[in-house]
Amino acid sequence: MRTVLFVAALIAVASNLPPAAMAQTEAPAAIVSAETPASRAGQALIDALNGGVDDRRAFAETFSTLALQQESAAIRAARLDRLAGEAGGFDVISLTPNGDQMVEILAVTRRERRFARFVLFTSRRESGRPTSLFVLRTRDPAAIARDAWPESPVPLESLPGEIARRVEALAAEDHFSGGVLVARDDAVLFRGAYGLADRRWGVPNRGDTQFHTGSVSKMFTAVAVMRLAGEGRLSLDDTLARWVPDYPDQKAAEAITLRHLLTHRAGIGARDGRRLGTLTHRQAAATMTAPQASAPGAAFAYSNAGYVLLGAVIEAASEQPFDDAMERLVFQPAGMTRTDYRPVTEPVPNRAAGYLRPEDDPLGFGPRYDNSQYLGWAGDGSGGAWSTLDDLFAFHRALWSGRLLGPEATAAMLAEQTEFPGTPRPSKYGYGVRLTQCGAAAVMGHGGGGPNSGVDASTYATLDGRWTVIVLANEDPPAGDELATSICDAVVRS
Repeated sequence: MRTVLFVAALIAVASNLPPAAMAQTEAPAAIVSAETPASRAGQALIDALNGGVDDRRAFAETFSTLALQQESAAIRAARLDRLAGEAGGFDVISLTPNGDQMVEILAVTRRERRFARFVLFTSRRESGRPTSLFVLRTRDPAAIARDAWPESPVPLESLPGEIARRVEALAAEDHFSGGVLVARDDAVLFRGAYGLADRRWGVPNRGDTQFHTGSVSKMFTAVAVMRLAGEGRLSLDDTLARWVPDYPDQKAAEAITLRHLLTHRAGIGARDGRRLGTLTHRQAAATMTAPQASAPGAAFAYSNAGYVLLGAVIEAASEQPFDDAMERLVFQPAGMTRTDYRPVTEPVPNRAAGYLRPEDDPLGFGPRYDNSQYLGWAGDGSGGAWSTLDDLFAFHRALWSGRLLGPEATAAMLAEQTEFPGTPRPSKYGYGVRLTQCGAAAVMGHGGGGPNSGVDASTYATLDGRWTVIVLANEDPPAGDELATSICDAVVRS
C-alpha cells in the first residue's frame, strides 16, 4: 500500500497527553514538553493556520526541497487554507516532540469544537524544514480519559463487557466502524462488528466481513519468502539481481539482498514503481527508475516498493502467479479461507467498502467518500490483501505455533533485525513484522491504513502466544490502531 498507509499505523496511537490536559474540554494553555526543531515547526504550523493566506503560503514554502518537488507550496497552502477556513482557528492543547524530527500537536477547532491531532515530520538534512504533515480527527480528551482502562487487571470474565463498552462509545461518536477480535490462547473472548460495510445501502459490518488490511499483509509476503527459503528455492542472502533481472539499477540490485528488502534496509525508500493494472510484480519492478536513496544495509527506510520487489521474487522462485503462490504458501497452510488480493472495485459479497476523508477535509466537516476511486488496484506484495478477523487470528496462531514456518524460521522472522524509527512507542522490525510492547508484554504484528485511505487495520499478538488483538476498520485512522493498542495494553494485565 501507499506510504501513507504505513504512516498512520505509527502515528494513530493512544494519546500521550499528561493527565491535566486529558481532563480539559475547554481550550487550556498549551502544554509544550520541549523545544526542538520539529516543535518550532509545529508552532509555526499553528501560527499559519491561525493567521492569513500569506502566512500559510509562507509556511508551505518552508517544506523541504524534496517535499516541494513532490508537491508544490501552492497545493500545500491551498489545503491549509481550506482547513483554516473550516476550523475557524485552532487552540493548542499540547505540543509534544518525539525526537528532533517529529512533533505531535493536539488542538481543538474554534468552530464546532472538533479535536485534531497534527503529526509533523521534519528533515534531518534540512533541519527544521517539514517533510510530511498528517492531520487526524481525534476524540475529546475528556472522552478519552473517561474510557481509559484501569491500571489494575480487569478480571477475565469482565473483559468482553469492558471491551464492548469502549468500542460502542467510539462507534456512537462516529470514531469507529469495523470489527474487533480479542483472543486468549486459542479461544476467542470477544468478536464484535460495528458501523456499516456499505453506507449507500445501509449494510452493517459483521463478524465475518472482509476488510482491506493495507500493510498488515506485508506479514504474508514475508512468510511466503521464508517458506520458499525453507523449500530450498531461495536464500535470504540472494541478491535482488538474481531474481529480478529487469530491475533498472543493476548495480544496486547486485548489492541488495532479500534480507535487506524484508527489513526495509535496501536503500530504495519510496522509489517509484507500483503494480499498475495487469502488470506482474516483475513488470512493475522494471518501472522503478528513481535513484538509490542510500547504500543497501545502511539505514531503515520503510519501503512499499521493496515489498513489491519481494512479490517479484515470490513469482520467480515459486514459478507461479503471485496470488496462486500466496494461496499455496500462506493461506492454505494457515487455514485462511477468506483472504485474497482482489481489486477494491470487484463486487464481493460481505466485503466492507472503505470510507475516507478527503485530503483537504481531514477533520470531517464534509462527507466521507468511498475509497475505490483511490485504491482501485489489486493488492500486491506491499499490502492490500482482503481478510477477516478470523483469518487473521488463524494466521497469527499458525505463525506462533510454528505450523507455517517451523521453530527456527519462526524465531528468525520474529527476531529484532533493525530499529523501527519514527514510532510513538519504541519498536523494532523483524522480517515483515513490527516488534514492540503492550504494557510489559513483547508483541508482534503489523499495521495498515492511513489518512485519506479509508483503511485502518492493526494486529498485535504477544510473543508468548497468550493474547491476540485484531482491529479492522473501514474508515480512516486513528480509531482502529488507537483501539487495538489500548485493548492490547489492557488485556496483557489481565
